[in-house]
Amino acid sequence: MAAAEAAGSRSAGTEAAGYVYVYGVCRRRDAVEAWSEGIAGGEVDQVVHRDLAAIVSDVPGPRVRATRRDLMRHSNVLASVFEDGEVLPLRFGTLYPDRNAVVDSLLAARHGELHDLLARLEGKVELSVKAFYDERAILAEVVNGDPRIARLRDATRSQPPAATQGLRLELGEAVAHALESRRAADAEAIVARVQPLSDAIVVDDQQVENLVVKAALLVDRTRVAAIDAAMDALARDQAGRMQFKYVGPLPPHTFVAIESSERA
Repeated sequence: MAAAEAAGSRSAGTEAAGYVYVYGVCRRRDAVEAWSEGIAGGEVDQVVHRDLAAIVSDVPGPRVRATRRDLMRHSNVLASVFEDGEVLPLRFGTLYPDRNAVVDSLLAARHGELHDLLARLEGKVELSVKAFYDERAILAEVVNGDPRIARLRDATRSQPPAATQGLRLELGEAVAHALESRRAADAEAIVARVQPLSDAIVVDDQQVENLVVKAALLVDRTRVAAIDAAMDALARDQAGRMQFKYVGPLPPHTFVAIESSERA
């Protein structure tokens, strides 16, 4: 069995009662004092093996509840590590029985895979882009842009509800079809604006009311300013029609898939 070498707040070979929560994997660090507070308020340090380190903290039991506070702690720890270099995020709730298991089952067993991922993601960040329609603006656009929809709307307004049930059903279907056509075209246009500046893009196909597109961009740090400018231009072009939520730089959560058999 490989020996777990704990660097940072706990000396080598020291084990606390409970379990070890793992936030992610990075290159071995010389200091960890600035890292954020861990799950359940625990102190964050690292378990190292060769040139790799698992970012960890001790937790008292074999389950971690996904409370808002601990979800934020998980995210904040990764963000603080990411400030100083690449990190491979693990999913919330990844636990190991002890620090030796972190080495044996993760760092040693998957050293080559983890090393290659860190090299591939060197200098890369994730940017999150979401666009939402202004509901009134897009509905007005749909009605004004389709004479058939406008006629159906006027017909349903000019007659009692009981007499227009079929027309209202037809109107609803027509509006839904028109909205989906616009959404698909607008989503494609937004992605096209940022794709030339991105190394990779993952578009989430979830359906949320008024959502135009939700995408994660993998971008070289040197191109973040260019993406910022592209997003500013999109926001100006779509003012009054869409609102954008643009977040980053972030650790590359979407572009790292490290599955562990040890999960809460």
